[in-house]
Amino acid sequence: MAKKIYNTDYLNNAMESRYYFSDRDVSSPTTLPYTFYDIKIKPNDLVTVHAINGALGKLYDNLLHIISQSRVPQAVIPRKKEFSTIITTSQTTANTMSAISAYGSNQVSAMKSTTRNNELASAVCGFASNQEGLTKSSHAVFTQSKEASDEIGMTIFYDDDTSGVEFKSYTTDLDNFTNRKLRGVNKMTNHENTGYILDTNSSVVYKYDITGLMTDDASYFDPSQRSKGKLLTDFVGGTGDIDDNMRFNNPVTICTDADGNLYIVDMSLSKTIVKVFDKNTNFLEKHDITSHLHDETSVDIQFIRGRMFLLTTKNILEFSKKFIILNRWSQSFHVLSQNETYKQILPSKEDINTMYVVTNKNILKKFVSKPDRIISVFKYDNRKFGSTSGDAITNNNIDIAYASIVESVEGQYVYVCDKNTGQIYKFNESMSYQHCIDGSFENAFIKLHDLEIKPDEFVNHLVYNKSLSKLIFNHYLIGNNITSKLTCEWVDHYQKRYVGTRYSLPERVYSRGLTPKLNNFIGVNEPVMSAVINRTLKEIYLLQLEILKDIEIETINPRSEDVTSIITINAPGSTWEETPEGSGVWELK
Repeated sequence: MAKKIYNTDYLNNAMESRYYFSDRDVSSPTTLPYTFYDIKIKPNDLVTVHAINGALGKLYDNLLHIISQSRVPQAVIPRKKEFSTIITTSQTTANTMSAISAYGSNQVSAMKSTTRNNELASAVCGFASNQEGLTKSSHAVFTQSKEASDEIGMTIFYDDDTSGVEFKSYTTDLDNFTNRKLRGVNKMTNHENTGYILDTNSSVVYKYDITGLMTDDASYFDPSQRSKGKLLTDFVGGTGDIDDNMRFNNPVTICTDADGNLYIVDMSLSKTIVKVFDKNTNFLEKHDITSHLHDETSVDIQFIRGRMFLLTTKNILEFSKKFIILNRWSQSFHVLSQNETYKQILPSKEDINTMYVVTNKNILKKFVSKPDRIISVFKYDNRKFGSTSGDAITNNNIDIAYASIVESVEGQYVYVCDKNTGQIYKFNESMSYQHCIDGSFENAFIKLHDLEIKPDEFVNHLVYNKSLSKLIFNHYLIGNNITSKLTCEWVDHYQKRYVGTRYSLPERVYSRGLTPKLNNFIGVNEPVMSAVINRTLKEIYLLQLEILKDIEIETINPRSEDVTSIITINAPGSTWEETPEGSGVWELK
């Protein structure tokens, strides 16, 4: 379940309904949604309750936007240094594995057999238990043998926050009823109690009932059980032409949306088509997105916050559910190193504002609204983990096969599989926002409904000044609670990185300790007309600009300038002369 950012339900709901997400990017300036021109009552507008409330509502929205931009996510991720390592190895002929639990900071929980390590395949699905009060999450991990047989086995384990890893089962069977085997696994995904596995070699998507996995039903892990347990309920696909609705040419990735619909990205040498099926695997529609791919191929797809995000080898493409292109987000802020490739895009389970882009070397945390920017990159150094031989893992020598995210009591866990060592690292990646406005204002913040002029009220200076007073109170409440300055630093010529907060002296906060002035209100003898009302609205708008200035992010180091050439300019004199005389053109002589 997504974590709430604010202490009151009113602010959380108000921000979400206006799409004011806490997605401040330290590299970009912050602006207000409405300018004074948008706010003011126009000369030809009637000064009615509706017009006045509309202007007050826009000022109110500006203030809410300022509050949302006063919070910045912490740049050091994973935030906590505690981690666990699950060493997964399996035997191509054995069906049993032992579980060893030794949890704690820098300790290992291991599931292993007595023989050789297996190379982990590039697929995992993390199913978090939805039962309230449980701290247990379950994972199905596919391991692929390094031997010539290329046998694929599925290992299922529970990861309990208190008792550690509990091994549940290992099998190489596709289902409980036949001897069929998986030939290749590219991706797993799930919607509620339904799991999907994409077998790329067979061009098939298998559909499973995973109720037993979600509820820790013992029969789920018993191959002898026929009526309960791990059930293969359906499949869709098979090798065919890309234009075939029910078969696939080269399926590369899958995802589900909030309604349980299944999306399959199918490719050929000349086309890329997204085929959509309902939760009963009935074909619904298909969308040809070939024209949107510019010298790039599809890597992964995810449904995040009502949009479809397609990760390619170069960019992130944002589509509507009907695959109307909305944005093309460049990934130029992260230059891929040699042998680095994009692998996954993952939505955060804890914060609807963020997502993760995974390469085989890095995990990049991004805002959903700004995928071209980077909040931070996973750091592995100083965490004292690595292979069983004690070698430290770095961004250079890690080879990420997959990453997955499950919910936890504290927020969320990120599981990272390293193909080089055959290990799965578990990180506590709970979201942490730092803010420059103290949260104590939230309980005193006046709601929009309480400051608007009511339809049955007579519009005069008393009624209008009452609403103005409440709106001014909210602004002064924010100004008086600005306690810190957000700081950042240049990491290169183009990009900044958030550093942290520093306390601000009260005299350096210019919107602090203010008192109302005469211009903030309408006088007793003044007519309630647009020019008079606009004067009071402008005073509040100017106050918003002061608050915006107080929450600006301060850069603590100079930007490095790249000198490409030196241009010599002759210094002019200090006297202006009209040349020629009477021409109206003035030059320095």
